[in-house]
Amino acid sequence: IESTDSTYMPSYATDPPDGGNTWENQTSLSLLEIYSVYFINENVGWITSNQGRVYKTTDGGNSWFTQITYTGAQLTTIKFSDQNNGWVVGNSNNLLDGGFISETTDGGNSWIKHPRIIWNVRDFDYASNDKLFFVGSTGSIVKHLTSSGTGVYDIYYSTQDYILYQNYPNPFNPSTRIQYQVSGITHVTLKVYDILGNEIATLVNEKKPAGKYEVEFDPATIKHHPSSGVYFCRLQTESYSKTIKMLYIK
Repeated sequence: IESTDSTYMPSYATDPPDGGNTWENQTSLSLLEIYSVYFINENVGWITSNQGRVYKTTDGGNSWFTQITYTGAQLTTIKFSDQNNGWVVGNSNNLLDGGFISETTDGGNSWIKHPRIIWNVRDFDYASNDKLFFVGSTGSIVKHLTSSGTGVYDIYYSTQDYILYQNYPNPFNPSTRIQYQVSGITHVTLKVYDILGNEIATLVNEKKPAGKYEVEFDPATIKHHPSSGVYFCRLQTESYSKTIKMLYIK
């Protein structure tokens, strides 16, 4: 479509784009290696660094301020679905921490660190507003449904033979059996948490050789006998983590 109005001029007529031939250096954050940048609009954006820091701008990148620092972490990717809800991922220098995932619901003013699910989380993306996929250096693809509860993940694909099976029976009363499999010698923890994220039982906490194992969870053996409701069981090794949801009915 061509305009016949000789007074019409494109908005960039006096300052046309040049395809990246020239750049404007807005600011510099010294001693940082920047890993990721994400803008939700032309003014509000975030960056991450190798020093475990999340920075935010509200003026289009002219100035930046630190929102949080995770000591010993390298934050590789940050993304937001809107101005309030976002995630940041990466890895940690702590061998027992490994992959790193944290979530915010208030624009980055506060963050909730999630349990490790895979080793060295490299990237993630939104499949929908409540469905995310995470990928890591162990060849794993992990699906997370935010509507299903904080900390509940599903290993969608993995090159490793680590498996946490769904407990049986489920729902259960008075007890249930939990099976898991590891592919090599590794330290294994198998813990049970309540709906608020409080640890209520440690079923396994030791090194295990490759093999398939089964343990029993009986709430009656816990000092403070838990009430009926939803509980979460998490298997964690040096390179793998998965959580299942269990329903206890008294």
